[in-house]
Amino acid sequence: MKFSRDEGAVRVSIEIEEGGTALLCIEDSGVWIEQHEIDGAFEPFVQFGGPGRTREGTGL
Repeated sequence: MKFSRDEGAVRVSIEIEEGGTALLCIEDSGVWIEQHEIDGAFEPFVQFGGPGRTREGTGL
């Protein structure tokens, strides 16, 4: 969400599956993550992209 453009969109939804498991889905219209980078998206402080795309922050 931090890097979505002003005209961008972020959609968050939660579904409760059979057995009570919660499925959290987050979609946005911002910069995409390559398929091979998806696992890293759940690690704190990981940043994607090339030079000039790193940012300061808390890792959230």
